[in-house]
Amino acid sequence: MRKRHSPPRLLLPALIASAAACGPATADPIWQLPAIPVQGNSPDEGPSSAQYDAEELSRNNVFDSRDLVRYEPGIAVNEGNRGNSNGYAMRGVDGARVAVTVDGMPQADPLIPGIYASYGFLNGNRNGVELEHVKSVTLHKGADSVQSGSGGIGGSVQFVTKDIDDFVSPGHTFGAYGKVGYASRNREKLAVTGLGARFGTGSSVFLQYTRRDGRETRHYGAGQDILGDQRGIPDPVRQRSEALLGKLDVCIRVGHCVQLTYEQLRKERLTRALSRASWDIRNIHDRSPYDRQALVYRAMLQDGLLQRFETGLYLQQQSQRTITDRYHARRQSLDRRYDRSSRQDDIQWRSTFESRPLTGALGIHALSVEASLGRRRSSDHNVDAFFEQRGTRVLAYRLMNPVSVSSLSLKASDRFAFGEHLDGSVGLRLDRYTHSRQATTLREPRHVDVDGRKRFSALSSFARLGYRLPAGLKLSYGVSQGFRAPSAENLYFYFETFGNFYEPNPDLKPERALNQDLTLSGQWPGASVAVTVFRTRYQDFIEERYSKRLIKNPQWGSAGCAKRRCREFLSESVYSPHNVDQAWVQGLELRATLDAHKLLGLAAGLGAELRVTRVRGGTSTGDGLRALQPDEAQLRVFYTAAQAKWGATLTLTQRWAKRAADTRRTEYDYDGPSSSEAEFLSNAVHLVDLSAFWRLSDAITLNAGVYNLLNRRYFEWNTLRNLEVDPKGLNRYSAPGRHFALNLVARF
Repeated sequence: MRKRHSPPRLLLPALIASAAACGPATADPIWQLPAIPVQGNSPDEGPSSAQYDAEELSRNNVFDSRDLVRYEPGIAVNEGNRGNSNGYAMRGVDGARVAVTVDGMPQADPLIPGIYASYGFLNGNRNGVELEHVKSVTLHKGADSVQSGSGGIGGSVQFVTKDIDDFVSPGHTFGAYGKVGYASRNREKLAVTGLGARFGTGSSVFLQYTRRDGRETRHYGAGQDILGDQRGIPDPVRQRSEALLGKLDVCIRVGHCVQLTYEQLRKERLTRALSRASWDIRNIHDRSPYDRQALVYRAMLQDGLLQRFETGLYLQQQSQRTITDRYHARRQSLDRRYDRSSRQDDIQWRSTFESRPLTGALGIHALSVEASLGRRRSSDHNVDAFFEQRGTRVLAYRLMNPVSVSSLSLKASDRFAFGEHLDGSVGLRLDRYTHSRQATTLREPRHVDVDGRKRFSALSSFARLGYRLPAGLKLSYGVSQGFRAPSAENLYFYFETFGNFYEPNPDLKPERALNQDLTLSGQWPGASVAVTVFRTRYQDFIEERYSKRLIKNPQWGSAGCAKRRCREFLSESVYSPHNVDQAWVQGLELRATLDAHKLLGLAAGLGAELRVTRVRGGTSTGDGLRALQPDEAQLRVFYTAAQAKWGATLTLTQRWAKRAADTRRTEYDYDGPSSSEAEFLSNAVHLVDLSAFWRLSDAITLNAGVYNLLNRRYFEWNTLRNLEVDPKGLNRYSAPGRHFALNLVARF
C-alpha cells in the first residue's frame, strides 16, 4: 500500500504556487473550482498522519473499514455488536472519541452503551461509510478537535467523497466508471457503476450505484456446529447493501458554482443467532438506512483579499432498526419479538473563508475562517411482543427520551512561513453544545429528570512549528487540544433488567485531551525517515464503571418471603459513566522508506518501507486502557514496473501479544474495589501478505491480494476485548486464515 505523503518541503513555494493558481487562467479555466480539500494535517507530522485516494483503496482491496487500517499500526476498527464496526480506535481511545467526518459533516454517535449492546437486541453502532463513494481519506492520530470538533480527542478519520474528475477525465465531456470485486473471507461480491458528464462553463453531473452481497466472516479452522455459547463456528449471516452517490454542479458564472449532493446507503443484515443460548434461537434482521444531502455555493475569486468562499446547508439522517424473533429451541415456536429502532437527524450550516497568501515583513501567511451552526435530534422507539397462550401482549417504550443537541463553532487557522527554514501552522476553535430532552407519550425511563438541559463549551487550539536543519533534516514540534462533550447516551440512557442497571450521569464534565509530539524527519535522494515521540494526557476521562449495591428487599417481612426464606437485602449490578481524573498515552512511531534503485543501484521501481509503533498508557486509578493497540512493526517490499504497467508488494507484519496490564479494570461493590484483567488476550503473530496490480489497458486495472499467506491462527484484540464467552466457543472469533481478494476497475 503506497501512501502519498508529500515529502517535507518548504511552505513558501507552496503558498506562492497557490497564489499563482488564483491568477488568470492558462491551461485550466477559472471556473473549474478545486475539489474540497482534505481537512487533514500537514504531511510534516510524519507517522501520525496518512492519506489515501480512491486508486490506492482499490489497489489494496479495501472492502471495509478493517481493510482501510490494515497497514496502519496503532489504528484499529472498534468491534461493534454482531460483527459490525463501531468507529475507530487510536491512541488508547475509541468509538465517539475518534471523530469521523464525511465532507466535513460529523457522523452519528453510538446511541447505546457497550453493556446494553451485549444483549443483542439493537446494534447501536456508528453508521458506516460506503468506501466506494470516497475520493480520499485522511487518518490522523492525536487530539484534533480544531479540525473535527467534539470527539477528536484520540484522532480523526476524514472522508471526502468523489467528484466529477473521478468519472470524466479532464478535457472530455462524458465518462463511465465500473468496478467488480470479490473477497473470500466473507464471500462478498461487489459491483459499482457510474456515469458522468460535463456541460456548459464548468457545470457537471454524475451518479454512482454500488451493490454488495456477503456472508459471515470466516473463522480459522473447524469447530462444533452446535447451539449455545460453546458453538465453535460463526453464526450464519447474510448481508447486503445498496448505495447511491450523485452530485450536480451548476456554474452560475465564471468562478461561481452551486453544488447539490445526494448520498444514500441501505444496509441489511440477517443473522441466525445460534450461539446466544442453548434454549432459544434468534433470527435477527438489522436495517441501517443512511441519507445525506447538501446544497453548497462555492466561489473562487479572481482578486481581492479573499481567494475562496464556501457556504452550504448539510443534512443527514441515520436510522437503525433491529427486529429479533426469539424461538424456543425445542418447540421451534415464536415466543417473543423485539422491535428496536433509533434515529439521528442532523442539520448543519457551514461557511468557510480562505485568504490569498499574504506576504509581508512577518513572512507569508494563508488564513482561513470557518463558522457553523448545527442541530442533532436523537430518539429511540421500542416495541416488545410476547406471544402467550392467552394472547399477545405488546409493550411500547423508550430507553431514552428524544434528545436535541444544538451546536455552534467558530474556527480560525493560519499556515505560515518565515524565510527558508521556519514554517508552521496555528489554529483556534470555540465550540458550544446544548443538550435538551423532550417529553414523550410513551413510557419514560426512570431516574432521569424531565428537563435534562445541559450546556458544554470548549476552546481548542493547535500549533505546529518546523525548522529545517542542515543535511536534509527537519525538526517539528506540535501541540494540540481535543475535547468531547458527554453524549446523549452518557447523560440520558437508562436500562434495567433482572437486577442489572445502566444509569446515566447528568453531572458529567467534557473530556479533554492535550497532545504533544516531537518529530525528526529527513529526506535524502533514495531514502526518507521520520521518527515521532508523543504524549497525550486525557482529563475528565469518561469511563463506564461497574459497581454493586445492596437494596432492601421490598418483600421482606411478608409471609410469602418468610416461607421462601428470602434475603433481607438484594444485590444490584450497576453500570454508569463517570469522569476519571486523568489518563495518559505515550509512545513512539517510525516510518522509513527506501528507493533501492537510487540508493543501491538495484532495479528501478524497487523499494521498501518500514513502520513501527509502540504505545503505553493507563489511568490515574491504575487501570489500563483497553483500546490501546498491541505494538506492531511492518516491512513492505514493493516493485513497480516501468510506466506502472504492473507491480507487486510483499508485506511482513509482526504484531506483539496484548499486554494484560493494559486490560486491568477496577470494579466497585459493597465489599470495596477489586481489579481484574481481560479473560482473553490476543496472541503474538507474524503475518505475510502478497498483493499485485496489472494494467490490462489504459482503462482497465486488475488488483489482487492474498492475505495471511502463511495461514496463521490468531485473534484480533478488538474482537476479543469485550467478549464474555465460554472458552470452548472462542474459536468462532478467530481471524480468517489464508484468504484472497480481487477487483477489476474500468474507467472510460
